[in-house]
Amino acid sequence: MKTFLAALLFANTVLLTHHPVSFKGRIELVAEKPLRALSSGADIEIGLPLASTSGKGRGLLAEWNAIKTSFPAGTIVGYLVDEDGKTITLTYRGHSSISNNDVRLLLDNKSGIPTDKLFSKIIIESEMQLNDINIYWRDYKK
Repeated sequence: MKTFLAALLFANTVLLTHHPVSFKGRIELVAEKPLRALSSGADIEIGLPLASTSGKGRGLLAEWNAIKTSFPAGTIVGYLVDEDGKTITLTYRGHSSISNNDVRLLLDNKSGIPTDKLFSKIIIESEMQLNDINIYWRDYKK
């Protein structure tokens, strides 16, 4: 409960793309300011237009099923590159969030993100075509 309230009150989301991008394969982004995880639960989110999944208008469960079918777990991987060139891998494991405007695919690291590193580059690799997406860094203070 404490973690939930902290996330709710102190959430920080940074848009990493200035405009929607489309790609299949690999995209590299350089952060305007280095990113630092305030908590180990930080993640990368891939924001898709709601229309890109086929469950729209059929209810929440149908939407989640459409997302899992359209975007299978393990097909999107992200890398945070620190100042020394070392990488932390974040994987899309089938987790997503849905709002009225978009669907966000969540890329995370099971062990958590180190809070003592600065990350200057973000790399996303996708096995499928991603159209008109936004890429976000999400974190919260404890």
